Amino acid sequence: MNYGAGQQIGYSLNVNFEMWIVYVFLFIFFVIFLVTAKIIVKKIAKKNTYHDHTIFMVRLPKERPGDKERDFTVQSLHEEIAKAETIFASIGG
Repeated sequence: MNYGAGQQIGYSLNVNFEMWIVYVFLFIFFVIFLVTAKIIVKKIAKKNTYHDHTIFMVRLPKERPGDKERDFTVQSLHEEIAKAETIFASIGG
């Protein structure tokens, strides 16, 4: 049994360079396409931020309209404090 030990087998390498050039150009085009798509998506994502560094001016009245006619007694002060304590207790748990 020889199994081809005494034979010389000639290998020839045939490379089609035209096809390789096409593959290289397609790969370069694909990479450029991906980079461009990434840049476009980043610009759109940055553009659509919610209130991007916007400062809002909110004006609040110092006193309620009914405060001028009303006297501040100890009882009304205790009532206002009780309201605030209830709010903080409900928030804090």
